[in-house]
Amino acid sequence: MRETRIVQGELRCGMAGDAMRVSGVAAKYNNPTVIQQGRTSFKEVLLPGAFRKAVDAKQDTAFLINHDRSRLPLGRVSSGTLRLRDAADGLHFECDFPDTEEARSAYVSIQRGDMHGCSFGFGTDTGDDEWSMERGADGKAVAVRKIRNISALEDVSAVTFPAYPNTSVNARSQEFENRSAIEIPAGLIVEEPETDSIEEIERRRRLFNIALL
Repeated sequence: MRETRIVQGELRCGMAGDAMRVSGVAAKYNNPTVIQQGRTSFKEVLLPGAFRKAVDAKQDTAFLINHDRSRLPLGRVSSGTLRLRDAADGLHFECDFPDTEEARSAYVSIQRGDMHGCSFGFGTDTGDDEWSMERGADGKAVAVRKIRNISALEDVSAVTFPAYPNTSVNARSQEFENRSAIEIPAGLIVEEPETDSIEEIERRRRLFNIALL
């Protein structure tokens, strides 16, 4: 299963000799994001160190534009043109763009601020995540997914349209992620009703109480 996350306002440009260099933060730790999936939702948190194994293993992560695999990568770990660092606050990156027309166009867009979002594509097929049930600020029960390890860091991308402009980490781009692919454990699914009827409020209260037992 492949997923993507979006970060806004984390791209920076600078020249390094003749190279067009782009850097930023592709993901931040301990920054919860609520994900809406149809009439259900869940909260997701990347725990510190979630990228450590992928970075230490020097997985062949590529730098892309809008996760588009049909276009040539603008950098790659295996060639040394994309450098990743697992820091205390999240996943940092630095990429030296090639001297191509497509790379120059992307660089100018980032430099102008037209493209200011950052994203990463990953797999969690190892199942190294943890699900639980918590009560949100509004008093409703919500499923919580905590990711401890990113098993496969496939790409870091500059993106045009971050889906959540008011957050700086892990927001979804609905264009690139199939939300139905996320399997919430059956006992943690809480569907949002069309209206908050007395019966529905009572159902959610019972579900939350049972989950805490």
